[in-house]
Amino acid sequence: MRPGHKERKRLAFTGHCSYIYFHISQIVANPSNLGILSYQKFLSPFHSARIWISFVVAR
Repeated sequence: MRPGHKERKRLAFTGHCSYIYFHISQIVANPSNLGILSYQKFLSPFHSARIWISFVVAR
């Protein structure tokens, strides 16, 4: 295992968590059309694929 490997993985995980938290807080703060739109974007397959790819890259 390369040095700094765990750290990079942890940073990627923390980034995803804060991104998800940001979206949830946006929806809670403004449950209007904007919140629904960002929620749909957040759940889009493209976004899930992007998270999955960045997890694989972080490994």
